[in-house]
Amino acid sequence: MAGHDIVVIGASAGGVQTLRELVSNLPGDLPAAVFVVVHFPTDRESVLPTILTQAGPLPAHHATSGEPIERGRIYVAPPNRHLTLLKGRVIVDWGPRVNHCRPAIDPLFRSAALAYGNRVIGVLLSGLLSDGSAGLLAIQRVGGLTVIQDPVGALFPDMPANALAVLDQPSIHPLSVMAPALVSMVYSVPDGGLSVSDPIEVASRLAEDDIASQEHGDRKGKISVLTCPDCGGVLWQVDDQDLLEFRCHTGHVLTANAVADGQNQLLEKALEVTLRALREREVLAGQFATEAGAQGDPDRAEAYHRRAALARRHSSIIKELLKEQSDLASAG
Repeated sequence: MAGHDIVVIGASAGGVQTLRELVSNLPGDLPAAVFVVVHFPTDRESVLPTILTQAGPLPAHHATSGEPIERGRIYVAPPNRHLTLLKGRVIVDWGPRVNHCRPAIDPLFRSAALAYGNRVIGVLLSGLLSDGSAGLLAIQRVGGLTVIQDPVGALFPDMPANALAVLDQPSIHPLSVMAPALVSMVYSVPDGGLSVSDPIEVASRLAEDDIASQEHGDRKGKISVLTCPDCGGVLWQVDDQDLLEFRCHTGHVLTANAVADGQNQLLEKALEVTLRALREREVLAGQFATEAGAQGDPDRAEAYHRRAALARRHSSIIKELLKEQSDLASAG
């Protein structure tokens, strides 16, 4: 009899290849339901269920909202939809992005912890940034098991490494031995779980209370000085001793790493817009200088030449800033 019959798996960059190898080594009679979130572009068709079904004996399909949970099946989050769990059934919905992603890993992990407590095994595989860390913390806090792919062998080690920095003694396995380790965990007896609240859910209620209080002119509480990189809204800072997170009134949830990544993207976009405007100004000024020269007005032509030269010099500065910004982002 399975003791841990809810297995939730999250992956990002390099995740499809990693998942295919993992499920190929799971048995067809696995007495657990498996739920998978892989970060995926919102505008593309996903064939991940077909890939996973062909890779191993467990059938995989895109989850549909409200369907019952059955053991021996793999439920995959569809593109542009979050996958979450309630007792006995799955929920697939739109929802705000979490760590810039939809589907995101943390909503699946957190909902599994709330619905199934210490029966859950959370697995985090290859990927960038830090989605999944908060969800694994939630699973750990209710007595569930946490498994992280060894970053040394991961195609993209950021997600496993970031989770290792905040979790307390998770199981760490290279991909080559992860499947038999998971099977052993499925049959293990759960320890007594902890009944604790999820900090991000508390933050959500605080945000709703804050909106209501603001309407009556008596808002209380503290907000972050930062703004949401996804929508520009005010961010609430979630006070959690293990992992710093933020949430806005729209519902976007972000780790500190995700906020920094969003700021990098906004800055890069702003610099690119500035560079485009400067190049256009240079071209127009050069065109006006040519026309002024043809009309026999050397003073006006010289003024436009100076304007073009200034725009060209400023463009060089912005190009260098863009290069430095790109190098800084690549360095993490």
